[in-house]
Amino acid sequence: NIPDPLKLLDSPPPSKGSWKADCSAAIYAFHENDLRMNASTNSKMDKLNIYLSGLKTHHPLFNHVSCARDVMKVKAQVKLLAGDLHLNNTIGERNNTSTNCKFCQVVEDEPHVFGLSGCEVYKETRMKIIADIKTAALKCSPPLTICFEDDSKFIQFIADPSSFNLDHSHRVNLNNTEDCDRMFKVCRDYTFALLNIRRVKLKEISN
Repeated sequence: NIPDPLKLLDSPPPSKGSWKADCSAAIYAFHENDLRMNASTNSKMDKLNIYLSGLKTHHPLFNHVSCARDVMKVKAQVKLLAGDLHLNNTIGERNNTSTNCKFCQVVEDEPHVFGLSGCEVYKETRMKIIADIKTAALKCSPPLTICFEDDSKFIQFIADPSSFNLDHSHRVNLNNTEDCDRMFKVCRDYTFALLNIRRVKLKEISN
């Protein structure tokens, strides 16, 4: 914090460098706290734990992107993490159109697409990649326990398997690079595959 002006008048003048550093830190802290407060009241950001790292640091999911294909996949995962997926529940509310799934006429939201009891259109791919997720989780040290019974917790894990919103036994250890690489990859694959199926199927029914 910047010292009280009266205290500054009674003290030796600070050097130009230290004063500049103090002012920069105070400005940064103000804007960081302001952004955190805004994010904490944004219901779309409930999966993103905003209190654990400074704004100058990037999210750990970006540490495990190594090729152009990964960039395409991580984009979908970022949208899921930030609550910015354009599913029919949000599109319908915004445009005053139907919020229902085009394939089964149930409200299309994140659990409907990514949850284990969601739309049948995604079932085959969902089950295939979930098998990969289970295998990867068992290879972690210690093995991860994934909550498949609760769609909300499962989707939180898919969005960010290292999230502190998850119980300790349900999240990957950020200090274990090998486990992080493994889990972020299968979670990216899951998100991207289901959204890709949605895109293809919507294109088919529109033709």
